[in-house]
Amino acid sequence: MKKRLLLLVMVVMMLVSLTACGKDPIQEAKESVVRIYAEYAYYDAQGNRITNFYLYEGGSLTPVTNTSGYIGSGFAVGDNPKEVRYFVTNRHVVEDSEIEYVTVEDYNAGQSTGSVITRRGFAILSSAYIVYETSQNMIPAKVQYVSEDADIALLYIHTPTNVRKPAKLRPFEDGELANRHEDVYVLGFPAAATRVVDMADSLTSTLDHMTVNNGIISNVTSRAESGYSEGELIQHNVDTNGGNSGGPLVDAKGYVLGVHTMSAANAKGIAYATSINEVVRMLDSERVPYLVGGGLETAQLIGIIVLAVLIIAVVAVIVMSSLKQQKKPGSKRTITGVNGVLSGRSFDLKPGTVCVLGSDVSCNVQLSGAQGVSRRHCSVKFDGKTVVVRDENSTYGTFIEGVKIEKGQTATWHRGQKLSLGSENESVKLS
Repeated sequence: MKKRLLLLVMVVMMLVSLTACGKDPIQEAKESVVRIYAEYAYYDAQGNRITNFYLYEGGSLTPVTNTSGYIGSGFAVGDNPKEVRYFVTNRHVVEDSEIEYVTVEDYNAGQSTGSVITRRGFAILSSAYIVYETSQNMIPAKVQYVSEDADIALLYIHTPTNVRKPAKLRPFEDGELANRHEDVYVLGFPAAATRVVDMADSLTSTLDHMTVNNGIISNVTSRAESGYSEGELIQHNVDTNGGNSGGPLVDAKGYVLGVHTMSAANAKGIAYATSINEVVRMLDSERVPYLVGGGLETAQLIGIIVLAVLIIAVVAVIVMSSLKQQKKPGSKRTITGVNGVLSGRSFDLKPGTVCVLGSDVSCNVQLSGAQGVSRRHCSVKFDGKTVVVRDENSTYGTFIEGVKIEKGQTATWHRGQKLSLGSENESVKLS
């Protein structure tokens, strides 16, 4: 019985450990993340295509010959890991925007005057791509939706993929994250700059090249409180770089809480992610299915079911075995001397044996010199269930609890009862 209980405990411990173990949640969350490559063409204020100019960004000039590419991060959404079609990123990664630029002529003239004239123009998205590993396997993506209320966008690929898995989202209620200082992680493909210079180098996007930076949540700002058109924002202190935009902000379980959007320009340790609640609103409006984290994972659920079935099976075996043990008699009986020459001595009765008691040396249990005991006084037979005593035509009789067994007859001897040979002076008890 103890061995069976020990077995049950071992099975439970093993299965609990199996259901608890699995992939590291952050590592699993990485399987949803991709690099986004957006290519732009440029136009002047009148809508004419411009080439061979200098793009003016952040106080510096960058030469552009034709088109220019920018990079960000994103993550897969959906409910089928075998057919992923949708990816979430930042709006600013794939949206058209105003630019400042300097023509070659103005640039050359500025070399002598010491100042250059900047002009206004537009960067228009010409194509967007999902990058799984390198520039050799970029997948064209369609910008299906750009939010007007938050810095998020939805990309769609015509041919579904299983190279990335859908992320698990974690929508939250107002006040749920405020002042909790919860641990969070930003996943993505940062770079020294967001604009692509070397395609081969800038677009290497394997899971091994992905970075994971951690920090904590500082605050959550609602739409009404934000004061600008970025929607609900999560303030955090994760250290990020160019290229992280659009990557997921995940909790310790790998569930997406937001989309990393921006870092404060002149304040270290202040960054913002667009709330996952904004993403959920976008996906609902576009009727795109998604996974929500927080419940039991499939592997855990299967493990729990298997655990329950095995526990029931082991318990059933133990119960059935116990019932059989209750019905099954002991494997032996013991005759113990109470009075007379056998006092203090014990003899085992095994199933299928016959034990003869008497004064003769041929008897199994010999009572030499005992008064009133015949040479073959009585025999005791045990069939594994019942002990039966037969009087072997003794002179002074055989008694069970004072009741005489007639000569040549039998009687059942139960545990705890006293058997007397000739008189109570020679008595044994069954146990």
